[in-house]
This record gives sequence, C-alpha cells and structure tokens, in this order.
Amino acid sequence: MGKLREKVKSGDVSKEWAESAAMREDTNTKKNNQQRISREVREEVAQAIRYRRVRGAARDLPFRQYRKTEFIHTGRLLMKQADARCTGSLADQWAQCPGRFPFYSAFVEGFVYQGYYAAAEQSKPLDRNAQADYEQLAYLTWADVVVSDDQRFFRHAFEAIWKPRGKRLETSDTFIALIERLA
Repeated sequence: MGKLREKVKSGDVSKEWAESAAMREDTNTKKNNQQRISREVREEVAQAIRYRRVRGAARDLPFRQYRKTEFIHTGRLLMKQADARCTGSLADQWAQCPGRFPFYSAFVEGFVYQGYYAAAEQSKPLDRNAQADYEQLAYLTWADVVVSDDQRFFRHAFEAIWKPRGKRLETSDTFIALIERLA
C-alpha cells in the first residue's frame, strides 16, 4: 500500500509503464489478430454472396439459429486452448452438459457471436475490443445488469445473447437514474 500511495502522490508510473510494455504488446497483437480473422470471415461471406455460392444475406440468418450449428463444434475446438492434455474428456463433459460450465459456455457463445457478427453485420465496423467485450459479458452468467455506454459490438452481443435471458444493459445515465429512483 505504501508503494501505491507513493506512486499516486508522485504521479510517476514510468517504471511500471515500461515493465508492462510486453504485456501491452501481446494484448495489441491479440486484438489485431482477432480483427484480421473477423475481416477474413467478412470477406469470405461477401465473396460467397457475390459469386452466388450462397443465396440471400447473412444477416437473414438469426443468431440463435447460427448458434445451434456452431456452439458445440466451436466449444470443442476452443477446449484445446483450455487444456491440451485432457482436451477430449473435457470437451465431452462440456458438450454433454454445457450448463455445468456456465462461464466457459458464455465465453464460447461470445466467440461464436463474434464470428456471426463479422459475417452477418457487413455494414457495421469491426471492433478491436470484441474479445474483451464478450469476455466481460460472460460475467453476466451470475449478474442481472451490466452498465456500458458502448454502442458497437458490446451492445449488439448483449442484445443477441443476454437480453433474451432477461439481463439488463444500462447506460451510465440510465443506471444513475435507476439508483436515484431506488434510493
């Protein structure tokens, strides 16, 4: 606590900033990779529609329908990232009852939504923070309300995944008004 108070008083965090450079670079690389993958998905869908390999618009496929085809398959693939040693048994346990693994399931659903968003929402900009957004939304598994002023991916992911489950998204202004009403 003493070191923290000293840093607050001096305002000099240059040492900590320098020490965090590798971590910040890693985070930036991951965001760039996620955005690149989303761009590739978006381009594949656009080409498939352009060359008539697919009919209709990707946005005509509701997320809940897309989720049905991709959720378990994607969760099994992502399990390799969770624990390479017992991937098969963990994936089997999860696939049999995703409800027993609520946070992992929420993460997978967010990941699936990111792919859906890239494919179906061709006119909306891709968000470099999409992974951080759906990771934050995974915590709604045990929460009822989230507060965010984000009008991009975060809001769309919330509307598709959590709003149908009765969760609430408040802006900072509406949340303050709610607290004032309750007080």
